[in-house]
Amino acid sequence: MNFQDASAIPPTIEIRPASALNASALLQRLARRWPLVLLVTLASFVLAASVILTLTPRYYAEALLMLEERQARVVSFEQVLSQMPANSEAVQSEAHVLRSRNLMQETAEKLDLFSVPEFNRTLAEPTWLDIARAWTRDIVAKVVPPPPSLPLTEEDIRAGVVSSLQERLSVEPVPRTRAVRISVLSEDPLLAARIVNTHARLYIESQLEAKLTASHNARAFLEAQAAELREKVRQNEEALDTYRSRQGLLQDAVATGNTDTGGSPLARRMLADASTQLAEARRRREEADARVDRLRDPQRRSSLPEVVNNVTVGRLHEQEAMLRQEVMRASRNYGPQHPQVLQLNSALSDLQGKISRETGNIAESLRAEALVRRQNEEAAKTQFERLRSEVERTNAAGVRMAALARESEAGRALLQTILNRLQEVRAGEALQQPDAKIISQAATPTRPAFPKTSLFLLASAIGSVGLGLTAGLIPGRRSKGLSRIADVLPLLEARPLGLVPAVRRPTRASRDLIENPESAFAESIRSILTNLVLDGDLPTSVLVASALPGEGKTSVSVSLARLAAQMGYRALLVDSDLRRPSLHEVLQGQEGPGLCDYLEGRADLASIIQREPSSGLAFVSCGNRTDDPARLLKPAKIMPLLMEWQQSFDLVIFDSSPLVPVSDARLLAHACNQVVFVTQWNRTDLSLVQAELAGLRNLGARIAGVVLTKVDVRRYSRDTFGHSKLLDSYYGRRR
Repeated sequence: MNFQDASAIPPTIEIRPASALNASALLQRLARRWPLVLLVTLASFVLAASVILTLTPRYYAEALLMLEERQARVVSFEQVLSQMPANSEAVQSEAHVLRSRNLMQETAEKLDLFSVPEFNRTLAEPTWLDIARAWTRDIVAKVVPPPPSLPLTEEDIRAGVVSSLQERLSVEPVPRTRAVRISVLSEDPLLAARIVNTHARLYIESQLEAKLTASHNARAFLEAQAAELREKVRQNEEALDTYRSRQGLLQDAVATGNTDTGGSPLARRMLADASTQLAEARRRREEADARVDRLRDPQRRSSLPEVVNNVTVGRLHEQEAMLRQEVMRASRNYGPQHPQVLQLNSALSDLQGKISRETGNIAESLRAEALVRRQNEEAAKTQFERLRSEVERTNAAGVRMAALARESEAGRALLQTILNRLQEVRAGEALQQPDAKIISQAATPTRPAFPKTSLFLLASAIGSVGLGLTAGLIPGRRSKGLSRIADVLPLLEARPLGLVPAVRRPTRASRDLIENPESAFAESIRSILTNLVLDGDLPTSVLVASALPGEGKTSVSVSLARLAAQMGYRALLVDSDLRRPSLHEVLQGQEGPGLCDYLEGRADLASIIQREPSSGLAFVSCGNRTDDPARLLKPAKIMPLLMEWQQSFDLVIFDSSPLVPVSDARLLAHACNQVVFVTQWNRTDLSLVQAELAGLRNLGARIAGVVLTKVDVRRYSRDTFGHSKLLDSYYGRRR
């Protein structure tokens, strides 16, 4: 056999760059759909122009507000006499105050915006947009009755005016400065300037008023706190004197903080010893519990030191090993049903029962030991708690005395702090000043700022052209998968082997090779097999792989094997999908024995090969499944088996598991001569296919080529050649 790398075989079709093909296809689609492009462009431009020309003009007015930082400060009570810091966070905070709803409501009330139709929509004349909305709501209401709505109250109308002002009035900090720009858009130029100036002035007045209110509240609060603290300090000092007299403690000890009555040194040492004994008892109990936990697991139980070091158990295990060897020798010599083998198996069961009973006795002794150690821990814990209570009682008087002294001293310090703050507040009430000023008042605008008719018409023209082009390209939207066989070589760097058309019943597709050899499906499989032997010879082993399940991999594998057998090759089909095998169902065979049984030594090579009743195709099913398929598919196990098959068969085809969910197919890829990669047309993500092919190449696999499956012949012909019946007319009579 001649094993040449499939990538060295020149492609049989001319491949053009994918970008050029895509650009050409887009231009062709636009040319075919030019009436739609022109209609959408003109309609959208006329609609946009009509809207622009009917927009109500609005005037823009702005004022600048400077947030100042006072340099001279007489007092230092920061909580009341707040100084505006010169940083972006402070400027942003004041900007939020300027945007607040309360300040907006004050501006609306000051200018009586509730009687202005621009802000109060209940007073405005309905526009064509309002009429269209009402008409739309009436139509919808006839189909879906709206929920009952309450009539607008005066409060709702006033809230709507404030919301309208919030939408029109903008507050933006000027970058890298302490200035804030206040601007508004209004249909009335005079009203626009009044709104901005009034809003800025009300902000300054509210800021000063808030400072004065905060200062007054702070003074009242501090006076109340000072009176309360004086009474509390007096009560703390009386309590301290009373406790000192009752406990017989000296005044000097209280003053210096040495209030410890001394306690009992013996009790302290006993407490330390009890703590050590408790820790040691807890450690021993945890060791015993750990051994008991291991007893619950039969596999870990046998590894316990008490079991391993037990002489009786060790002797029984030696007898068990010797008896197992005798059973194996007798089974090989006489067979598993021989009386001597049955007698040895019975003796082995009795011996294992003795081992289990001996292990159970050891387990009971360990549980008893754990119980004793737990009782010892409880006793040590009780002794420790008793000694700790005794030590605490001996020190209680001194600790209480120190707490009373600290509380009295803290109260006196806090009272002094409150008195100092109160003095600062009283001195600073007359020094309050606003931290902002207007540096540029709004002037009455003379030209409307909205709409900019020329710019809007230009933008609408550009947008209309784009919308028309988009409408023409929408039918040509492609999926993420491969849609043309010509894209395989430039995008995947692999040879295109062929297309497999979609069939209505995939389970019977491969039977068309026998029952209907002139069908489109049969011709596609024949084309793939022909491309595999372009160099004049057939590879001895082929792995059929795919990235995802459900891409038609099994159908391609079965069809290639049947066609090879029909052409006179000695073909063998192997179900190497050890997780979800399906080959025995497709070929009407038995599930086992199969590949797993042979690799695990449960069957010989001849017993796992079956024949399909209708075609006589030789195949190997999965067999009895295993929990670790990757272990069986290692090259060390597969290569000898593959060499055996290559002596009896011309072609061995492996139907593998998908590459993305599991890694089983990667183990087979290196062992086979070539890999046929199957991907579903126009669906499987291109980046996923590229990644899996790159992974196979990194493993040293030889990629024979790529097959596109489940192809819609009509759609493929329309997208590739511009005519939906070009291929369908050829294949239609042969399906």
